[in-house]
Amino acid sequence: MKIMKWLFGVLFMMVIMALTIVVFARTSLLIFLDIPSLVLVLICPFGLLLIQYGPSRFARYFSAAFGSRPVEAPIVKKSEFFFRKLGHYFLLTGGVFFITGIIMALSDISNTEAIGVNLAVALLTLLYGLLLDMLLAQPLVVFCREKLLKDEII
Repeated sequence: MKIMKWLFGVLFMMVIMALTIVVFARTSLLIFLDIPSLVLVLICPFGLLLIQYGPSRFARYFSAAFGSRPVEAPIVKKSEFFFRKLGHYFLLTGGVFFITGIIMALSDISNTEAIGVNLAVALLTLLYGLLLDMLLAQPLVVFCREKLLKDEII
């Protein structure tokens, strides 16, 4: 049930953002889509966390947030810390690739077409990092915090 509420909230936010862009900016949503940037901003934080925590703890922390069974308080606290770290990694990855895009745009200042494309990609990576933190990491932190406050723990 908690997952369904979260998915509904994420979809609702995305629809509101899309409608705002289409209605007020009068532009296509496709300008906000850059698959390689999205993949990089998604994969890097999860890869870093997999390296740090390993697959078993990685899975344990996700099940602590989404699972319906009671979990021990220390695991829920560690899970909350894990998702805070995930949010920070989303933001840091977006920032690193933003700076990389700026460097790419300024590296060949004479090519005006490349400047626009590289700046757009730079801004998209920052946007993706912010959105992933807001729509994925922070709700998971809240799930863990709610479990601690509701005493859904052993």
